[in-house]
Amino acid sequence: MVYRSSAGGFQIRVPEGWGKRSTASSVSFIDKLNEIQMSWQAASAAPTVASARSTDLPQLQRTVRAYRFVQLQAKTLPGGPAVLIRYQENSEPNTVTGKQYRLDVLRFELYKSGREAFITLSSPVGADNVDPWRIVSESFTWA
Repeated sequence: MVYRSSAGGFQIRVPEGWGKRSTASSVSFIDKLNEIQMSWQAASAAPTVASARSTDLPQLQRTVRAYRFVQLQAKTLPGGPAVLIRYQENSEPNTVTGKQYRLDVLRFELYKSGREAFITLSSPVGADNVDPWRIVSESFTWA
């Protein structure tokens, strides 16, 4: 299904039937340990590999549970140029067992006309989500 965000100024394809959570500046679609999170904010400039290296990577290291950097690269998506940060993190602890799961994360950062959007895709390590995550990330368009 296509999700449209008037607040974020974009649209993106997401799987039907996934749970949805939203705030004033984000929306998440969740199915078990798989998550698609979109967030947005005002920005004065487009993200670059250099700005991600100097600002975003240190912030992720401080704020992400058991963060492990994997890769940083420039990407071109149909929605425009993007910075892609790949990393691993631990899931939220299970409320009953306390168990955490290791997750692979793809974080795309895009920019247009003073707005920055973040597409964060996470799934268990080893899950074969290459094609679904490609479909989601390549469906992003600015409104």
